[in-house]
Amino acid sequence: MAPEHKKKPKQFLRLSKRSLIQETVDRVLSLFPFERICVVIVRGQAELIREHLPEIPAKNILEEIARYMPELCRAGRILE
Repeated sequence: MAPEHKKKPKQFLRLSKRSLIQETVDRVLSLFPFERICVVIVRGQAELIREHLPEIPAKNILEEIARYMPELCRAGRILE
């Protein structure tokens, strides 16, 4: 069986009690509330993000339209 780090993208790995993405959001919370935090993900990670960051509103979880083109995702969000 493959180790955890071979199965999951690195932002979902746990180096402590919390995953890297959770620790990142913890640091940002000193500046912004959950409602103002947006997360840009690649396709196929929505379920993992919701599992790790259930406090982030679903409308703030942005899936990239095309890999390596997050600016298109951000532009789409701005136009909403």
